[in-house]
This record gives sequence, structure tokens and C-alpha cells, in this order.
Amino acid sequence: MAENDNWGQARINGDFNTIYLDKNIEVSDGTVKLKMYKENATWNCDTCTAPAYNTNYTGAYLTLPYWNYFNHGKFEARIKMPTFHRAHCTFWTYHGQGVNEIDIAEASGYSAKGMFNSFPSTGHYLHAWWEDRFNNPNNFPENIGVGQKYPGQSWFNWNLNKNFVQSNWNVYGAEWDTNVIRFYLDHDLVYTYWKYYKRKKKKKYKIKFGSTCYPENGEFRVLEGYPWNDTSASQLRLNAKIEKEEYTHSDGFLGQMEVDYVKMWQRIPHNTWISICDNPSIYIGGPNAICNTSPTTFSISNPSPTGYWEASYNLNIVSQSHTMIKVTVNPAANLSIAWIKYYPYIDTCPENNSPVFVTKVISTKKFYPEKVVLVKLAIQAYYFYKLHAMFETPVEKLLKFVPNTNLKWTIDYGPNLANLVIQYGRSAYTPLLPNSDTLDKIKWKLEVTNDCGTSITIDTGTFLGTAIVIPAKGEITSMLQVGAKIPDTSIYEFEVQSLLDQTMLSINATESEIDQHILEYELIGLEPYLIFDTVNLIPSKGIFEGVNNNTTSTFIFPNPTKTNLSIMLGNKYHDNAHVFINLTDNFGRKLIEKRIPCQKFSPNNLNLENLANGTYFLNIKQDSISENFKIVKIED
Repeated sequence: MAENDNWGQARINGDFNTIYLDKNIEVSDGTVKLKMYKENATWNCDTCTAPAYNTNYTGAYLTLPYWNYFNHGKFEARIKMPTFHRAHCTFWTYHGQGVNEIDIAEASGYSAKGMFNSFPSTGHYLHAWWEDRFNNPNNFPENIGVGQKYPGQSWFNWNLNKNFVQSNWNVYGAEWDTNVIRFYLDHDLVYTYWKYYKRKKKKKYKIKFGSTCYPENGEFRVLEGYPWNDTSASQLRLNAKIEKEEYTHSDGFLGQMEVDYVKMWQRIPHNTWISICDNPSIYIGGPNAICNTSPTTFSISNPSPTGYWEASYNLNIVSQSHTMIKVTVNPAANLSIAWIKYYPYIDTCPENNSPVFVTKVISTKKFYPEKVVLVKLAIQAYYFYKLHAMFETPVEKLLKFVPNTNLKWTIDYGPNLANLVIQYGRSAYTPLLPNSDTLDKIKWKLEVTNDCGTSITIDTGTFLGTAIVIPAKGEITSMLQVGAKIPDTSIYEFEVQSLLDQTMLSINATESEIDQHILEYELIGLEPYLIFDTVNLIPSKGIFEGVNNNTTSTFIFPNPTKTNLSIMLGNKYHDNAHVFINLTDNFGRKLIEKRIPCQKFSPNNLNLENLANGTYFLNIKQDSISENFKIVKIED
């Protein structure tokens, strides 16, 4: 690109906050770096009368030099994303008129506001663009979209150090077709969006169920946000910019988006799901588990004369041929899962070394949960518990694809542990009980059964006010126990429904899969209502380390709200000084101003009843301490 050209998007990002410069693209050590700086820059339009545009930030924009019209393809890149405040980097498809915009990886850095929302995040998004501009046949509103974060980025992932790390090398991929789009993270399928779906009510919520079949009747809808053009002019793009935010960066280099490789494939023929490099009849036969050191044989269904095998390092290869492989478990490698890959050689593939392979994932030992999230929820005069099991990352991936892994919860809860409930799946919950001021306990047993046997983990939790005491038992090394208070369930259910609207399940999903889908999103939706923090178990001490009111975090709940906002000050505030609370609108006008005594971990009420619906900004200040939060008021 020339330094001064007249295509605005080539030089100025959509927020008009960053100017893209060619000098910020660097190729070194085998990778491409898209660099971002805080520095003064100017853009001039060569062929128009627009005035020069000035900014304090520069970034980089890179477009692959080739593109093509096709109706199904695969896009992939290996990228490190930055995490500095307000970084915004994207790997996406776009090419003007006839575009199908697919944001394969859209990464944001830390935010300067809030607690949980301040974490970096990477998501994937689909866009259906303006009907008037591109003659959109689905009559969607302007730029309607659908999408969400990649897995491992919820509040409990962050608090248990199980979060997805976007600053590491990650492989992002998407397979696009006129009927379905699949997103991959590190070659693992993580989300599927179907163009056609049915919406059915399950419990309190409406769930989207997608199908690859073209609908023959009026029961199916077109997914809002699904790219509508059946023949897309797809071109891969990478850009690195800084978003607008009330945050002060130091002058100079801020960070970079680093790219190892970018690949794009075309798939033919239409709607067959067969790549020119794929053989659809190839699959690996053999057991789903190897639980001892005896040699085990796996075979390939449609072998290639020059095909070869690979195995994870916790397997020892005894022998192999182009048709079979024999392996044993390496007892020195303490992993719960292993994998075997078969690489065929296909002469129709345009690459001599075909990137296509077939994988079989197997278990090698019992599965123990690594961490558990336990939440006590108070809803008006009642409460109940939610539990969610988390496993080491390889097992987390395996649980999605191994149907013979069963999780069973046996839960005793309530006064004197007098109530019992048995549930199945990654998450579980208890029925409602009336609130009381007495010491409240819960005891649970989790049995995880796979082909290698059953693991049993037993633990207890005790809640009393804001203090939590956790005895250390079983195999678990840490647990997140939190309290949540939901004054208005209708707001909470609206938030959960909004999360569910961004996801889909297969039309063939089982009732158990549907229940787990809802439970997990109900857990994620609790974020605005949390009032406790993490307690880590110390097995050598046997009881607990600290209680939750040691947290420095300030909690604002519920958010969004209809009338009242509760503010719980964290431990960073001083008891001997007042706290000043100011609420302003988008124009900076001060609407509420209060001075309150510092009472940490006690709710302070802010009445928003007389304010119009919309977004407001809350500032909490005491001496040098200053915190900012975005508040959303919705219709009563």
C-alpha cells in the first residue's frame, strides 16, 4: 500500500483512532509482526478534498494479495495476539461488494473498566451486511451479527487460572459453506453455526437448533448474522489497532500481533463437505481407551500405500505399517489422554505433503476433576447451589467427543445436610431452599466414569455470611466458591437468554446435552451478581487459607439493572475516609453525586429509578483510589 492513498479503510480504522502505516509491518525470524505505537501520525487523501486526519496511534493492516469467488472454503492462521490495554486485532475475511465477513479471530486487550470484563478476550463473529447496500435476500437489519468468545474465557476460568491465553501461539480456523460454518481452535472444533435453525423452548429459555439440511417447510429460520452470499469474494485480512478508551498509554511501542502462517483452501463441490485433499472414508478403528501397558492395535479403514502414523509422546510405538499401528502406554508420562494420527498421501492434493490427517483421541487413565466451581445463589427469599467440574485442558477437549464418559453428582445440602439430589453432567444444581442466617453446608461426591474406570472425589463447602470455610479433601487442589445475589430473576434470565442467542446446538442434540448447555450459560451469566471471590485449598493445613472478604475487588450488581444498584467496596478502601460516588451520562453530565462512609463488603444502594434507560458511567473515588464501571439501565 502507498503511504498516502484514497481508500480510507486502508489507512484509518473504524474508530478513527488509529492510522495504519506500512512501516509497522515487519518480517523477521520467520514471522510477520503487525506493530502498534503511540505516536503522532497524519493521513492525507490523494484524490479528494478531505482534510488531513491526525491521530496519536498507529497500527498495521495486511491484506493477502489474492482472493477468489467460491462458495465453501477453509481459512487458518497461527497467531499470537497482544493483551495491552485496548489493543484490537483481527484475522478475518472481507472483499468489498459480495463479501461474507467472517471474523475468525477478533482479539481485544485489557479494558480499563470493570473487574471481570477487564480481561483480554478473543472471539469469532459472523456478519450479514446492509440489505440496501448489497441486496441482502434475507432482509436482515443493518450489520446484524452473531458470535462469542472462544472457550476458556468465563469468569470462573480466569479465577481458577484455567483461562485461554491469547498471547500464546494459537491456531485459529474456520470452515465456511453456504449451509454451515465451523470454528476451530488449535485444530479442535469448538463452535458450529448452521444457516437454518429451529428455535425451541427448553425450561425457561429458547434454544437454537441448527441443521445442515436445506429446509423443505416453514419450520426453519435463517440464522441472524449468517453471511448471506452463496458465492463469496473472500480475501483474508489481518489488522492491528487501538480502540478508543479513557486510558493513557506511554509513548512508543505498545505491542504487536505476530503471525506464523496463513492458509486458505477452496472446497469442492458445493455442499458435499469433501475437500480436494480429503478422503471421506478414512477413519481409525480401535478401542477408545488404553488403560494398561499391553500392546494395542489400531487400523485405518482406507489405507494409502504411502500413509504413515504419529502418536502422542505418552504412547510408545511398537510397530507400524501403512495399514496399522501397535502402541503401548508410556507409564512415565502422567497424562489422562493420548492421540494417534494417520497421514494419507493423496495424489489429487495440490500439496505434496498433504496437511490432511485423521485423529483418534483415547483415554489412558481415570479422569479426576482438577478444579470445581461452587456457587450459592440467593434469589429473594430462597437460595440454591450450582456446581461445575473443570478438568485439565486435554481432558476438557476430550469430554466433548467421548460419549462413554459419565459424570454423576451426589449432593447433600441444606440445614444438617438433610436434602439429597443426584444429577449428571459437567454441571449440577440443587432445588430451592428458604434463606436463613444459620451456618449452611453442602457436601458433594463426583463420580467420573470412562473406559479406564471410575474416579471419586468428595468435598464439602460451608457458607456463613461473606465468610467461606473450605475443608480440603479428595484430589482437588483448588476450588472456587462464590456467592451470588439476584434481586430480579427476570433480568438474569434475560442475560442468559442473550448468551444463548449467540450459540447453537445440533438438531440431533440429546436432552442431556441441552441441559448442560443451559446450565453452563446460566453459570456464565452470573458474573454481574457475584459477591465473593476465590479461596484456595492448602492440603497441608487441612482447612482453609483466608476468607473471601480479603478480596480487594469492588462488586457492582446487578448490572444491567432496572432500579437499584448495589455497590460493595473492596479491601483496597480505607475505613477512616469517606468514599465519593458519581454517576454521569455519555456526555459527561453528572446525574448522581453521593458521599458515603466506607463500609467494606456491605451493599450501598444507588437508586436509578428516575433515570432513562441507557448506558451510564460510575466513578468511585477515595483519595488516590479511583474505579470506573459502565452501568446499563433497562426497562422496568
